[in-house]
Amino acid sequence: MKTSTVKTVEARGTYSNGHQQFNKFQVSFENGDILNFLAKGDFKKGVGELCEYEITNEQYNSAKVVYPKPNEMQQAPQAAASNYVQPKSKDQLIIRQSMTKAAVDFHSQRGGSGIEDVISDAQLLINFINE
Repeated sequence: MKTSTVKTVEARGTYSNGHQQFNKFQVSFENGDILNFLAKGDFKKGVGELCEYEITNEQYNSAKVVYPKPNEMQQAPQAAASNYVQPKSKDQLIIRQSMTKAAVDFHSQRGGSGIEDVISDAQLLINFINE
């Protein structure tokens, strides 16, 4: 398994295995790796994001994103807790809860999203509501 920051993400068409259709992406990383990924929908990591991945086929230069296992995710709330800001009012708490639910619903339809993606999108929605 490797970890590096995403430099570029380029769409490279589609691929079908006969049962499902996937979007193909060529992703370059700051460590110099340039790899091919398959994804349902968009590639799940953005430019500038840290990405853990595993090379699955060296001949075809293909890889897959590695997501934390459930026991590893138990550490995520501790990290998130250090960034937690107490809501200033009941209204702010309701906005946070609603936007978090919206982000969870959105990502549940896309599949393969990590908790970081959900929290990041929830924060975008919270910022949008509050501005």
